[in-house]
Amino acid sequence: MTKKKQKTKKRKITPANSEFVAHNVTQK
Repeated sequence: MTKKKQKTKKRKITPANSEFVAHNVTQK
């Protein structure tokens, strides 16, 4: 169960990270 919870968190970070990178590139 703990592993399943970690996978969900990792999936949520993937899209959030993509947006964060896009924001950083725009500022650069």
